[in-house]
Amino acid sequence: MNARVWRFDTTSRQAVTTAATVNGRRRSGVRVSGNRRVQTRSAAAATAGLTVEQTLQAFGHHWVKTSNTGVYANVMAILGGSLLDALRNLDRMHASIQIAMPDAQLPQFVIVSQDERAIKLAYYSTREGLESFVLGLLEGLLNRYNQPGSVVFSGTDGEARLFTITLAPPLAA
Repeated sequence: MNARVWRFDTTSRQAVTTAATVNGRRRSGVRVSGNRRVQTRSAAAATAGLTVEQTLQAFGHHWVKTSNTGVYANVMAILGGSLLDALRNLDRMHASIQIAMPDAQLPQFVIVSQDERAIKLAYYSTREGLESFVLGLLEGLLNRYNQPGSVVFSGTDGEARLFTITLAPPLAA
């Protein structure tokens, strides 16, 4: 993934920050309503020379990598010591975040199926348009646990958005 999106020069960072400001407060996009969130994503993508989807995917990678230290380090520790542990503990991790942010609209994850070569994961969220971000987060988890593989958004099933994680070599429990 193209990491340049997170290495903006000062002018570019200011442009993205301005686009992410609502009523004088800087926003991450979590609670910003529809059009402003799209404008923020579009400003970041245009500044980096990427599509919105590529920008969200890169941010997913960035979030996993940088969350291992700082304020989210203890939260990330909840995930456990392997990719499979992490996927099983995503809801537990989000529950710990919910304590500090009771109004946050946090997602849910369910392992739909798994074998030694692949894991199918269902993602449920009231927030639309974050599939590329989740894709980047899941790829970031592959990297975090040194697990070679790939992730694809494989469609929807009712309210679930499905992701397939293909493992190479097969997953070690």
